[in-house]
Amino acid sequence: MKHTLLLLTAILSLASHASAAKPPNIVLIISDDQSWTDYSFMGHEAIETPNIDRLAKQSRLFKRGYVPSSLCCPSLASMITG
Repeated sequence: MKHTLLLLTAILSLASHASAAKPPNIVLIISDDQSWTDYSFMGHEAIETPNIDRLAKQSRLFKRGYVPSSLCCPSLASMITG
C-alpha cells in the first residue's frame, strides 16, 4: 500500500509538469515580392501595418532568414522544404 501511494504520487507529479509546458505559437508570414523592410515595424515610412506591428511588439522576431536565390519559386521551395 505504501509503495502504491508513492508510485501514484510520482506519476501525478510528473503528469502535472508535462502538461504545464505549452508549445510556442509560430506565425510565418510569406508574401511574394515583398522586402523585409516593407513593414512599418521594420522602419518603412510610407507603409502602415498596424496589426502586424502589434503582433511584432508581442513576439520574438526572426530577422536572419536567407535563401539561395532572389527568384520567388526557388526561395519559397527552400523555405518550405528546409
